[in-house]
Amino acid sequence: MLRAMAVIPRHRWRLGPGLLLVCALGSGCQGCQGGGAGLPKAAQNASTNASATDPTTDPVTGRAPEPRAAAPAAPGPAPEGLTLALELAGGSATLVVQNRGDRPLSLRREVALERGGAGGSFNPSDGAGLWLRHSCQQQPPACVELWPGAELRPPPLQARRAPDQCGCSDCPPLEAGRYRLQVRGCDDAWNAPTEAFQVPF
Repeated sequence: MLRAMAVIPRHRWRLGPGLLLVCALGSGCQGCQGGGAGLPKAAQNASTNASATDPTTDPVTGRAPEPRAAAPAAPGPAPEGLTLALELAGGSATLVVQNRGDRPLSLRREVALERGGAGGSFNPSDGAGLWLRHSCQQQPPACVELWPGAELRPPPLQARRAPDQCGCSDCPPLEAGRYRLQVRGCDDAWNAPTEAFQVPF
């Protein structure tokens, strides 16, 4: 009996090509549900590093970052035809605004008062400045239209009494130093400074 078993033909134990393929697929799919666990280690590392260093996605949320808002553009030069002049007399400064161009100009009613600093720079002053208006009794609109050929002389800035154009009993006078006035366009697209003046004058 033992002898008969020893002479069983060996070809009966050989596996066919189809069975070998099934076995290969079965062994290679171990851990396939692990999201790439069957990949070589180097390939897994490359995939992880690529997602971690992607500059177009947020490493925390995985989403693309929000676009940054563009910085506001700096105001441009004054429009052609606008001229500014200062008349200094008796401790007051009268601003003269003229439109010598061929189109109307839209100006902000607020005229900024700026004080000179180091290196020729100018910074906003604590002074109230003045408004573009014909009289202290007038309440001008936020934007003042200046037509071609028109001239505007608002009430003067009272430098000795107060940094105000219509009087302020509780306001201190301007400190000694260099100042200038700044006129702006109603759309903030441009600004125009006057020549600097010295206080006291």
